[in-house]
Amino acid sequence: MKLLIADDQRSLHQFLHTVVDWAALGIAEVQSAYDGEEAAELAASMEPDLLLMDIRMPGVDGIEALRRIQSLPNKPKAVILSAYDQFEYAREALKLSVSQYLLKPVDTELLEGALRELITGIRAEARSLLERELAHLSLAGRLPDERLAAAEQALGRLGIGRCAALTRMAGPEEDSASLRTVPVALRSEGTVLLPLLTGGGEGEQVFFAGLRVGVEREALCAGLERCAAAEDETSAVFELSRLTGSLREFPQLIAESREAALRAREGSGEAAPRMMEKLRCIRSHIDSHLEGDLSLQTVADRFGIDKFQLSRTFKQAFGENYWPYVTRRRLEKAAQLLCGTDWKNGRIAEATGYADESHFSKAFKKHFGMAPKEYRAAGAGPAAR
Repeated sequence: MKLLIADDQRSLHQFLHTVVDWAALGIAEVQSAYDGEEAAELAASMEPDLLLMDIRMPGVDGIEALRRIQSLPNKPKAVILSAYDQFEYAREALKLSVSQYLLKPVDTELLEGALRELITGIRAEARSLLERELAHLSLAGRLPDERLAAAEQALGRLGIGRCAALTRMAGPEEDSASLRTVPVALRSEGTVLLPLLTGGGEGEQVFFAGLRVGVEREALCAGLERCAAAEDETSAVFELSRLTGSLREFPQLIAESREAALRAREGSGEAAPRMMEKLRCIRSHIDSHLEGDLSLQTVADRFGIDKFQLSRTFKQAFGENYWPYVTRRRLEKAAQLLCGTDWKNGRIAEATGYADESHFSKAFKKHFGMAPKEYRAAGAGPAAR
């Protein structure tokens, strides 16, 4: 959530920064303007969700600045701060859809209450928009660019940094009607789970699984473990896709999740639900620790499983042998770093679990058919310095 404060009194800005815990309110970015002209320009460039606006400022006043801001495609929720309790100001503010009108000196308790109320409303609107657009995206497979941008803005307003698709398939003794609700064990403060319509069979349900900024994949993995414990007698299957920061990829994530769930259900006779949850957590551990020691023995010891059992059940669950999976994920990350950073090969090798640059280069060329330097040039990534 982003906030713009527009007031010509610098002391007010300093006071608010001192006494208000913006992060506790869910506000991640705060910028300041000191006159109406600057406020209108900043509102256009930073696209704030919230606006605190003084009325009396030199040059362009607050009312005129609000008129200009009303023409923007993304209008912030505005709170007027004024030392003047006059009907004319209040009337003009109402015409400009101002949400709150607070008098100076600022009562921080009232201000925080007003901001909380507005943030709750903004998030409710964002969730509604996201649910609507996800429903279309999951059924049609795409969204027009303008609607996709609005949906991704809604992700930001909900504090969601990355997302995945989660498929839940009913066990043989489970009523498929129960799939229409989000399992209680999956819910947590760090995640946003929304059921989707995908046109799948009665025995399956797909969810949008959003991770709030700063929350790791393990939060979802822990929820899946709780589900396995709570629903052990049903043999229900849960399968999570990879994470992405772009909704454009989401239809592919749904396909990945459903395919993995089908494979897991087909292999459920040999890998019980609790084992499936452990395997999912192992895969999540691999994805999050590509730079570390991921030898079969080390990971088996960490998760309390026999290494031969891990090797066998990993292939059964995910359709790929353990070590080829580790190698593929490491090299995919290396490819991203080659095209997204200016890191040298030695640093990339270290970040992806390779002991030396030579071993890394050989493995990379074998997988992608070209050397890291050639891949970087072809991908138009930053050149190593």
